Amino acid sequence: MVLEIRLYGDPVLREQGKPVTEFDDKLAKLVEDIKETITTEDAAALAAQQIGEAIMLTVIDFSYMLERNYPIDFDYKYDGKEVPLGLLMPLTVINPKIEYSSEETDLMEEGCMSFPLGVRPSVRRSKEVEISFQDVQGGQHRLWCNGILARCVQHEIDHLNGILFIDHASTQDLRRFESKLKKIKRHTRDLMKQRAKGKK
Repeated sequence: MVLEIRLYGDPVLREQGKPVTEFDDKLAKLVEDIKETITTEDAAALAAQQIGEAIMLTVIDFSYMLERNYPIDFDYKYDGKEVPLGLLMPLTVINPKIEYSSEETDLMEEGCMSFPLGVRPSVRRSKEVEISFQDVQGGQHRLWCNGILARCVQHEIDHLNGILFIDHASTQDLRRFESKLKKIKRHTRDLMKQRAKGKK
């Protein structure tokens, strides 16, 4: 099932995710729905908050890079091994913890499915990260990565902690998107009113 993506201004995006403790059929169904939503919406990743669930779960899927022959500008090791990207993705990341982040950083534009209209501020992030996390069955894993994958991982873990990419952007940079951010917030307010009416 394709899920509604929550937009900037929705309070759930600012919620700290609760740890996942039940690795059951309900969780598996949610993960499958997020994967379907990522494919349908042509996204690279979605955090649970973005579909209205404040839990420590995100799904990352760079499969489109293979399908469209995009140049791969990152390296990674999954549980210390080199795994083909086609086998690694989509990657379900549950209860992640950043174990290492490099002091070396870079500044790049980022986008986000919760921020349409071309809101793409520049964000500084570590070039390399290593995380520990669980899969949908509760198994423990580690992922080391750099480049665009490291950036995506940090972006998604921020989401799980109620942190948005605009929080890292400079005030000067955000001024460029001020009118678009206000427009998204107004749209979100309208959507939330419609959602509230539907529950009555």
